[in-house]
Amino acid sequence: MKGSEEEDKLKPSLAKMFSVMHKSVWEYSKKMLAELRRHNYVTPTNYLELVSGYKKLLFDKKNELGGAADKLRNGLSKIDDTRQKVEKMSIELEDAKTKVAQFQKQCDEYLVIIVQQKREADEQQKSVAQKGERIAEEETKCQHMADLAQHDLDEALPTLRGIE
Repeated sequence: MKGSEEEDKLKPSLAKMFSVMHKSVWEYSKKMLAELRRHNYVTPTNYLELVSGYKKLLFDKKNELGGAADKLRNGLSKIDDTRQKVEKMSIELEDAKTKVAQFQKQCDEYLVIIVQQKREADEQQKSVAQKGERIAEEETKCQHMADLAQHDLDEALPTLRGIE
């Protein structure tokens, strides 16, 4: 229902309420005059002031409630937007968790391969080092034999030259 339709429905009730209030004030003013001998005048101007005061209060409260309703709508809209974003992020998070699990599995597999290759490389390095030591020992022996052969040759060459 629109605001003006609601106001139209309330107008007869409000008019009756205002007339009852104005009449009761007039009756209490008569009672006050009789008991306290004090005059309290109830005029149509008083009635109009009551109505204008009510209209101002009604207008202020409508604005206050309208502002609160707008804030509430905005808040609910923000909550709905945030809920949608959270749902979207949750889906993205699940996808990311799946990818991370796959990458972790691949990393573990690569780590096993790397450890195995490092072990093989260490074994090859030990083997090469051992062969290097043997070759060095053999080179030392060969050099010693070459030195002996050169020494024998140096002794035999002058004899061979003398024979020629």
